Amino acid sequence: MPWQLLPAASLLEPWTEQPVTNPFEKTRHERLLCHANHIASSVPLPH
Repeated sequence: MPWQLLPAASLLEPWTEQPVTNPFEKTRHERLLCHANHIASSVPLPH
C-alpha cells in the first residue's frame, strides 16, 4: 500500500501546525485523525 511508505508524521504535521477555525475543516481534521488512527491500529508494529 502506498500510504505505508509515508511516515505518520507527514500526514498529521500539516494539520497540527495550523489552528482549525472552520467547522468543516475541524470535522475534516477529526475524520483524518480517525482514519490515521484506524490505519495505525490495523498495521502490526514491531515491539
